[in-house]
Amino acid sequence: MTLPTTIRTQVSQDALTKVTRLFNGTADDVLNELLQNARRAGATRVDIETLQMMDGQRVLKLRDDGRGIGDPSVLLTLGQSGWDDNLRRREDPAGMGVFSLAGKRVQVQSFTPETGGWRIVVPAKAWESGSAISVEVSTIDHGTEIAIDMPEAWAEGIAAAAERAALHYPLPVAFDGALLARSDFLADAVYIEAWNGCRIGVFKGRSSPHSSDRRVNFHGLTVMRSMPHVAEIGAANCWTVRVDIVDAPGLELVLPARKELVSNEALAALDVACRRAIYRAIARQAEHRLSFNHWGEARDLGVSLPEAAPWLDAWSPSSADYRQGRPGDGIARDEPMLIVPDEEADVEQSAAPALVDREVLGARAVCEEPAFRGYGWYDALPRVVALRFSFERDGVAVLVDRETVEPQVDTGKVSRLRLEATIVPSDLPEAEGQDVRVYHAPLDVLVRSTDCYSIDDALIFIDKTASIDPDGLANLLEACLFDPSDDRDCDSWYTQRARFLQDARFLATHLLLGEAAALRDQIIGALAEDIAWLVPPGQSLTATITGRDINVKIVAVPQTTG
Repeated sequence: MTLPTTIRTQVSQDALTKVTRLFNGTADDVLNELLQNARRAGATRVDIETLQMMDGQRVLKLRDDGRGIGDPSVLLTLGQSGWDDNLRRREDPAGMGVFSLAGKRVQVQSFTPETGGWRIVVPAKAWESGSAISVEVSTIDHGTEIAIDMPEAWAEGIAAAAERAALHYPLPVAFDGALLARSDFLADAVYIEAWNGCRIGVFKGRSSPHSSDRRVNFHGLTVMRSMPHVAEIGAANCWTVRVDIVDAPGLELVLPARKELVSNEALAALDVACRRAIYRAIARQAEHRLSFNHWGEARDLGVSLPEAAPWLDAWSPSSADYRQGRPGDGIARDEPMLIVPDEEADVEQSAAPALVDREVLGARAVCEEPAFRGYGWYDALPRVVALRFSFERDGVAVLVDRETVEPQVDTGKVSRLRLEATIVPSDLPEAEGQDVRVYHAPLDVLVRSTDCYSIDDALIFIDKTASIDPDGLANLLEACLFDPSDDRDCDSWYTQRARFLQDARFLATHLLLGEAAALRDQIIGALAEDIAWLVPPGQSLTATITGRDINVKIVAVPQTTG
């Protein structure tokens, strides 16, 4: 075999045998393609009609009042477009849209002043065979009409497909005589700006866009694409965009189905323009809560914004059960603030009585927000950099930090239980070397988890002067230690919690009131849970238990007379 000296790109005739696979053959595909062709032909209206033929075949007919098709052969020439040079430059029509009809029997009629009316019928099998199609004279006197034998799969959904195709289409569309609803693709946008033949609409919502959202509109053909979006911090605002393509030749759709955008320089530039539009929309607001990084990006894109509004979420302790989250306690604004870092739930719950005391701290405890680091107001706030605890037992001082208890001691009552919070004046470079303050505050209880929030292994220290009762201590133990398992073999959350609270109540009573009180409390709980419901109404039960001897007496409750 002799090698050729040159080669060139070309389309094999065999491609025709695969044209039924260029499109997925849905009603949405067909309607979108045919409506685009009608628009390019200068139509001012499109009518869609469903017909029932004498032989039972259902037919979908589309009729437009455009300038018609002068050369019937263009319709069936794969890759050849009959549009003028100006339209080809602006929209890059590929000469493939009519092949969305491949595999179906189709009748086409069209009229131009130069050719008059003509008609062709393409049998279902002719699309891939390349067989000759007769061109006949037709009585049609304007526009183009296409009649398609409808597959059964279209029957129930054709009306809905027409509604979808018409919703953002620039021309009126009627279905079986009734005009379909139309809507501006950028309706409800809070800000719209023009860019390189596009309209960019900015929307303000509460959630991030889904990757399947159709955020680009090409004259009624909507395309899924993940577009730039910016979320504010702690304000439940997410800024998203939609793009309405008007005349942007650089933005190309992937052929043949045009369901996604070609990744090119124009698309990359559009993404930048969208981010700039978002920041311009935010600049029109009274205030914002952008992260420092987003604020800097806006500046780099030429949009000048003030710093984020200087408020933070008021701090409250988190719970060991992550499902409970961190309970909200409002926001702190226009008042002295002290940043408290995230710690484990047992540390936060134990320290909370002291950290929420604004009168003693001289400031309101607030949650840290790392995304704000870099803003002048945020970096200037004082902050807690370390939390540890101390107490005395038998004259020995004991320190408790994040990881250890030194020296090792057992659960029980102690003296002079204290929180020690180390506070620095700010996070600004010029604050280095300034006085560090250690804040001391008395505490009633300290709970430290030592083994995956297990109540059996936790260390619990109670100041001898504490006024906490068993219920209060049990609730604290729940907040510090209850971390239910998600394992499908475990009991439900409710069952796990009930069991934990039972154990916590017994332990709390034992620590505060002694073993006898705890036993009595446990027995009462067991009787209430398992026995009380067995006693008939109007009767009372007395039980005496000695070893294995159990005596039960049930008597009627004497009736009292008024």
